[in-house]
Amino acid sequence: MKLSIDRELVKLAIEEGFRAEIIKNFDVGGRYADEDTEKALRISKFGGGTKKWKPSKRVLKKGGKTLVDKEVLRNSVYVRVEPKSDTEYVVVFGANVPYAGVHQFGYEKRNIPARPYLTVPDEALDDIIEALTDYFALEGEEKIDLNVK
Repeated sequence: MKLSIDRELVKLAIEEGFRAEIIKNFDVGGRYADEDTEKALRISKFGGGTKKWKPSKRVLKKGGKTLVDKEVLRNSVYVRVEPKSDTEYVVVFGANVPYAGVHQFGYEKRNIPARPYLTVPDEALDDIIEALTDYFALEGEEKIDLNVK
């Protein structure tokens, strides 16, 4: 049986699924794994967890949400699916503002704590994989092996 898959549609679904999960981190104030817990960053595929960010000084003084004052960082988040070979693709994501790394990893000299926002909880990753598996099943493929590292 020949499998007819709209690769651009699949790439778009993956990109939108990952981006939606990353953006959700801004809405809920962080969802990352605490390095001291069982769901440590080194165990979770994309660093997702349940720990919330430490509120920023601005939020403590004026209210609002941490890392969402003008939404510049949030709006700079990108996700791309790129070919690694003829049969493999990689998901690349990040943010393209100069201070993105400061918030992701922290900046000790300026007393800015890490607030990992480029994370995807494993449960959300499982949902994305399940949706893709369902898509391929609708296209007539009996078995699909999605390898996530």
